[in-house]
This record gives sequence, structure tokens and C-alpha cells, in this order.
Amino acid sequence: MRGGYYSLSTIYTLEIRISLMVKYIKHGCLLLLFGIFFLPLYVYAAAETTPALLVMEGNKIVTAAGVRMRAAITLDAKVLDKLALGTVVKATKRTREKVRTGSVTGYWYYVTHQGKKGNIQGWVFGSLLGDFRTGKEEATHWALVQQRRVKKRSDFADYAQLYQYISTILPSIKNIDIQANLALEQLLSLQKAAEKISYDKEKIKPYSLFLAKHKKDLFYDEISGRYLIPNERYLALSERYAQSAAGDKLTWFAANAPTGGECEGELECVFMRMTMQEGMYLHRYTDGNYAKEALTAVSKILTYMINALRSAPKEYDYLRFKELKKEQQTLLRVIKQGKTVTTLRQKVIEQLQVLPTVMKP
Repeated sequence: MRGGYYSLSTIYTLEIRISLMVKYIKHGCLLLLFGIFFLPLYVYAAAETTPALLVMEGNKIVTAAGVRMRAAITLDAKVLDKLALGTVVKATKRTREKVRTGSVTGYWYYVTHQGKKGNIQGWVFGSLLGDFRTGKEEATHWALVQQRRVKKRSDFADYAQLYQYISTILPSIKNIDIQANLALEQLLSLQKAAEKISYDKEKIKPYSLFLAKHKKDLFYDEISGRYLIPNERYLALSERYAQSAAGDKLTWFAANAPTGGECEGELECVFMRMTMQEGMYLHRYTDGNYAKEALTAVSKILTYMINALRSAPKEYDYLRFKELKKEQQTLLRVIKQGKTVTTLRQKVIEQLQVLPTVMKP
């Protein structure tokens, strides 16, 4: 500036600065307008996507295997922990309304779980939880086990977790009938889990770890190509709970538990196995709930034996059959003691009376 006049370069610089100021003011107004008109809509939309909550207090039990606890009410949220079947959690909040999650609609619960590293809190979808009320604990456990037992398309993990769940709660069960039923389901779930382990999986985790853990509980049957629980375990269970209401059922399961091996047509073996299974059941429960099934099985075996002996008597060693007559007489006496007289029972009695006549040399 000389003599009160600005140079051309100075004027040009001022014009640029004024232009930028106007531009920033315009942008500021636009941002302000955006905030005034659109921010409330954004906040409203966010509020709409966050479900309203209810404060509550109650215990819940996990009703599935490997249930995910999440950081938020969405299936995309971070997984904080996986809850095993039968885990009891404390719920302190839930969504006010049911929320559609995938193809299912239900509440979400905010729960606390005692994990390996302390308390963990997060959200679990309600269809994977059940009520766990004080005073109803044992009945709830038994109902859940029954529910899981009949689950369709169960895999190794389902049965392994069911076994672990029962093993965890069994020592705390006081009701003798529930205890007996759970003890049976414990064996059955162990058997089912073992049956899911094919030969090519034996050395792969988690199957190898499972077999190593239960090497004293299972044996490998070459004939059937599968792992089995020794029949003695079922028998011991039926004897332990013989006086309970579940004793009848336990004995029937013991009679039908797979024993491994095969008789390969040897009639002596067929007869002795029958006396140790169906015969054993009838000896303990002559008029039991499964007497009809037991008598039907005995009748089938006796029909097979009598027909085989009559059609080809020279193919069998009769001297060995003489050793079985004592068992035949014992079984005959047991079946005659039945108070329920039926056509089937009478048929079996007649077959047992015929058997010694066709065993004669």
C-alpha cells in the first residue's frame, strides 16, 4: 500500500480470502441445517432399533448345547462365551417385546454366568433358555434330560454334552426315582456318543479325548464294529435301584443292553443268552411292565430252537443240551409264577415243556 492505495496483488489476495470465508460460512450453515433437520431422525431411528428393556430377576437354565452369549441383542454381535447344556444363569433384564431373530421370535435376556475367568455378562436368546425355579430344580433337570433325549438328528457333541450335564447334576439329586432315571440316561447318552465315533475318527479330537477319558467305561466289539458299555454296568444299575419305581425299566434296559459277540447259530449260546437277558427280567418282574415284550422274545427264541432241533437233530450235540435243562426248569418255574394269565404266557410254558423232549438224544 503506497500513498493510500492497495497494490493489485494485495487486492487479489483479499478477494481469495473473502471467497474462502463465504465458502466456509455456507458449509457451516449446511452442517448446521443438517444437524437441525436430520440428526433427530437419526437419533429416532437408533432408538427404534434398540429394543426397550424390562428389569427382572430370575434364574434360567440353558436348554441347548454350546449356546452363545453375545455382547448385544443381535446375532452379529461379538460372542462373549459359549454356555454348556444345563448351565444355570441369572437373568436381570429382558427385552420388553419379543424380537424376531432369524426365523424365530422371542425375548432376549441379559444374564450373568460364572465362567472360568469370573462373572461374564451378556445377551442370550430366550428360546435357548428355560425357567429354573427354586424348589423345582430336580424336576427341571429331569424334564430337560427327557427333552434332549428325544431330540432329532443329535450328533456326537449333543450326546457328549448330555452325558456331561447328567454327570454334573447326578450327585446332587435326592429324589430316588429321578436319580435312577438320570443314572440310566447317563449310560444311554454315553453309549450314543460312543456310537457316533466311526473308525476313521478315533484318533481325531475331540473323539480321541472322549475315548481316552472313558476307556474304562467302554470296550470295542469287533463283531458290531462299535464301542459298547459292558452289560454289567446296566445290571449293577438295575440292582442298585431295584426298589425304586424305575427298577422295572432299569432291569428291562439291562436285559436289552448290547453285549457284543455273536452266537453264530449255536443253540446253546442262544438259549443261555436268552436266560441272562429276558429270563433275568422275568425272574425279577414276572408280571412287570415289560413282561409281554420279554415273553414275546422268549417265545421267538424257543420257536427257532424247537424247529431247528426237529428239522436237523443230528447237527447238534445233545450232550451239551443236558447242561441247559437246569436253566430250562428254572425259567419254566419263574414264568409259571406269573399272576397274569395270558395266551402268550401259556404258549411259552408249553414251549418250555416241549424243549426237553426235542433235546433227547
